[in-house]
Amino acid sequence: MSPKLLRVLFAFLFLLTFSLLLASSYLRAEELVGARVLSDSSCSLLSRLCCENLSAGTPYLLDPSRLPSLSFRERVGGREREFRVWLEDEGGRRWGPLGPLPPGRRVTCSLLVPVSLLENRPVPGRMGLEAWWA
Repeated sequence: MSPKLLRVLFAFLFLLTFSLLLASSYLRAEELVGARVLSDSSCSLLSRLCCENLSAGTPYLLDPSRLPSLSFRERVGGREREFRVWLEDEGGRRWGPLGPLPPGRRVTCSLLVPVSLLENRPVPGRMGLEAWWA
């Protein structure tokens, strides 16, 4: 083989490899951006639940009896999002998980935060949230 033909062949292989790497990295970047947006919106949902929907008058002091009244589907930025939530106190008593099951093969975001639960008196607990795009 002539050196000129080898140079053209190597240049072609280099361009092909570069193009394939660029295409695969673009798809991965889109996936990562989508996961970041889901994570950010899930954090805002969790804050809203802890400060408004489940709050017993004080942020992050939650009333477990308010869980059944939640709507587990919400519109954020023009897109629908679904979630499921659960509460657990320090003794292991658990409320939930309440809400629909996540669909298979979808990206989900799971968060766990410390809260106080109002059972006759405030007790330490935690709240779990799993969210996904509907």
